[in-house]
Amino acid sequence: EEQLDKRLQRDFINFQNKDIINSLHKLLPSTMIPVIIQRAKIDFETKCHSITRIQRHNLVNVLKKFTIDICDFRPIEEAIITSGG
Repeated sequence: EEQLDKRLQRDFINFQNKDIINSLHKLLPSTMIPVIIQRAKIDFETKCHSITRIQRHNLVNVLKKFTIDICDFRPIEEAIITSGG
């Protein structure tokens, strides 16, 4: 958690005048960014330079403890086979 918090601090300094929703692209896939920010209870338009320590820690907690509830399966016709590690 400490390492992730330091990473976020660095990114927020680099993108200090950007909205948070536009500052996490080096860390997360673009489709995940709004979900993570919403779960951390941070407004999408909050500038990086105004993120509080509490908001940053909420963000770290969401990232480190992210869970997904699976409620159903997709049809077998949409299955994807992969190999490797």
